[in-house]
Amino acid sequence: MPQDALGLLLPMFSGSKSDFGTEHVPGLPLSFDRVNEGRPPVSTAPLFKLPVEILNLVNLHVPASSLASFALVNSDCRQLARSRQFASVKFDYSDVSYFLLHLLTTEVKERVLSKGATRKPSLGVCIRRITVATDPQWVSHRHQISLTRAFADLDEDLRDKRIAAAGKEFFGTYLSCIQCLLRYSRRGLPHLELLDWGDKVVLSRSFFNEIASSSIKHLKLHRVAIDEEFEVDSDALSLRTLQLNIIWDFLSQKEGKTAPLCASILRLCAPTLESLTWNGMMRSKTNLQTFATDALELPAFPCLRFLRFGELDLQDSSVLDCLIHDGLVALEVDIANSPIHTTFFKKRGKIPSLETFVWDSYGREETQSLAFLRENPQLSRLSIEGLMPTALLENELLPLLSGSFQRLTSLSLAWESNYISAWALKNISSLKSLQQLHLCVGARYERRTYWAINHKSVRGYLRKLPLLRKIAFSCDSYKGPNLDSEVESYYEDRDWDLYDPDIINIITMDQAERDRRWEQMHSRRMVTEANKYARMMGNLEWIYVGQLPMRIEKDLKTKERIAIPLLEERLSCWTLLKEMFGWKEM
Repeated sequence: MPQDALGLLLPMFSGSKSDFGTEHVPGLPLSFDRVNEGRPPVSTAPLFKLPVEILNLVNLHVPASSLASFALVNSDCRQLARSRQFASVKFDYSDVSYFLLHLLTTEVKERVLSKGATRKPSLGVCIRRITVATDPQWVSHRHQISLTRAFADLDEDLRDKRIAAAGKEFFGTYLSCIQCLLRYSRRGLPHLELLDWGDKVVLSRSFFNEIASSSIKHLKLHRVAIDEEFEVDSDALSLRTLQLNIIWDFLSQKEGKTAPLCASILRLCAPTLESLTWNGMMRSKTNLQTFATDALELPAFPCLRFLRFGELDLQDSSVLDCLIHDGLVALEVDIANSPIHTTFFKKRGKIPSLETFVWDSYGREETQSLAFLRENPQLSRLSIEGLMPTALLENELLPLLSGSFQRLTSLSLAWESNYISAWALKNISSLKSLQQLHLCVGARYERRTYWAINHKSVRGYLRKLPLLRKIAFSCDSYKGPNLDSEVESYYEDRDWDLYDPDIINIITMDQAERDRRWEQMHSRRMVTEANKYARMMGNLEWIYVGQLPMRIEKDLKTKERIAIPLLEERLSCWTLLKEMFGWKEM
């Protein structure tokens, strides 16, 4: 079934995700001798007489804005500049992407005809990372198609003609060129290490076989689809990290499962895999995952250290049996996701090497088993994602932590109620080894916030934690200045004090200026609270309060410890907090 180009116009839903504090770090360039493929420098300039290690350091200090000019000096400078400019490339369907694809495919053809060599230094040899993420605006611009009412109102024949032409160009030409590059990547892209595939398209059997034949060590597949059952046809796939999210094409007229493909990928990379993030589509019979075969043929993952399960349903326990082994350092999973999960984790026992555990707990019963936690008191980092029933959290979990978890340095907890009791805070204050703490009341993805936090009370307990360096409060809210102000709509209503001497001027401002003034007022209010924490807690370095991240530093004039906002606007900091209290993807 031909793929519909209109699907390329759908933006990726990001929810409340915030990328503050998780800026992309570009891949380091390869050294000059590697991107020049052993050729001696043509230039006689002193720069190219330096040892290659020194030359590489010099290259790193050339300002990014000057690389284009540096590349014009001579062929050696061009190749040195390319090693940085094209260490990471992104195919987004832009004009630049088309030009780059043309250049790279031309190089591949030359290498095929010349037994692997190119007449001039190549561009493909510089590439270490590739991201495939089509920009919907480029699809719309290139083919004059859109999701607007104006396009829907066009003559049906004209509309269908444009959509068909877009599909033919994108899937028949553009994606085919990218797959051709992957097919010959060992020749044309010999140093390609990472492929980040973000396009939500149906991928064929040949695509996965081409991945398996490449030199890729890090693979990210974000919600890609298949419409036929198959396994990867290869002897090995030497991946070190894998983010796997494969779903069955919901437009397909036939039924099928993703399990054979997922299992075959994991079997192939099992000997080398160090980090795995595995997501799917929950409550879907096409996504029941299994390794189930003869027990003697189950794959072993001796190098696996970081494991993250997302929305994933299991057919049996074989996946858990294989992946959750004694060598794990970090684990994220909902241990009560299904009866299969519950039974497995009740019996799993201690994982001696486990340091970080993230429990994705979403709206479960109050009778969940804490057996797995009881067996692993050596944890140094614990995060409860989602909402945990208050009775379970305060009556069972917190007493367990305060009584047995003597090495805990990082803790993140989320209550399903609208407050945190003094009893809970007292238990937390007994965890003297804590260095960072995240408290959340309610769901972070909801617009409204219900936690009328009492900072004076909270500070009274947290000041008893002598090593605490970072504090984060999520979903905290505040009473506005007026009698009818509501805590849950504090951030939406943005009330002003009706008795403010400047209220007349405020009311007459345009909405944008009024909002800006309110944000400034809110920021000052939060800084005041943060300053109280800073002066009371001598080791505090960072705080997130009122949806504002702040660092703590000493004022040069007063010598007092003060809070400095890191942003001018409020942010959920969802990604930052998840990585801070869990772990960052490799």
